[in-house]
Amino acid sequence: YKLTIDNLSYQTDNHQPRKNVGKPHRGAFDVGHFDVLAKFDIQIDSLGKDTLVAQITNGMAEDRGSGLLIKELLLKVNANKRTAHLSDVSIKLPHTSLAIASADFQLPNKKERRPLAFSTSPIKGRVLLKDIARTFAPVLSKFSIPLNLQTQMSGNDNELRFRNVVVSTSDRKLNVNASGRITNLKDKYGLRVHFDVQKMTTDGAYAERVINQFAVKKFMMKQLNALGHFTYQGHFDVLWKKEQFA
Repeated sequence: YKLTIDNLSYQTDNHQPRKNVGKPHRGAFDVGHFDVLAKFDIQIDSLGKDTLVAQITNGMAEDRGSGLLIKELLLKVNANKRTAHLSDVSIKLPHTSLAIASADFQLPNKKERRPLAFSTSPIKGRVLLKDIARTFAPVLSKFSIPLNLQTQMSGNDNELRFRNVVVSTSDRKLNVNASGRITNLKDKYGLRVHFDVQKMTTDGAYAERVINQFAVKKFMMKQLNALGHFTYQGHFDVLWKKEQFA
């Protein structure tokens, strides 16, 4: 069977101001103010009482309020009422492409006290951070250096974990190996981002190029260039209105 869903509109309004009103450094993403327009072409291979085997052969979605645009979404799904297995996932934003070979989800059920949980195979792709600037982080609006990304994700409805994070530029002048987690997703005051950087390598000139992607005051650029090639190792935390580096 084939199913076409066109001009699907999904809107929410919590009758509160958007979360980024008066906060220019905050992204526009707000679940209380969704304005999503989407379309999907779906091929249904098998449909039972509690099972579904299907493919999204052509999908797109745009949240016009936050600016998030998924230009293309392709995936296969094999699901029952307890679990869902996704495969051959392809996600494309205007200048970003991500591919996930497989992902497994435990579907939540309050009666059975079963929480949401998931894990993915390696996520690989090429990323331009300004694609998500308006949505999540306006500070990235001028970040136009393409980055190669690889990582594995797992988590639940209150925590995200990232393993084997590898970020690099095509010319290999910037390389980052890291792992991390985001905890307390349900509590904005208790939300914590923690990443361990096992190794970052670059040189002063390229570090300056990265710094210039941000609208910040530049200090000690001559000294940075004079360092030549360098390696960094450490960790950082982002807490409520506070950042810590070591």
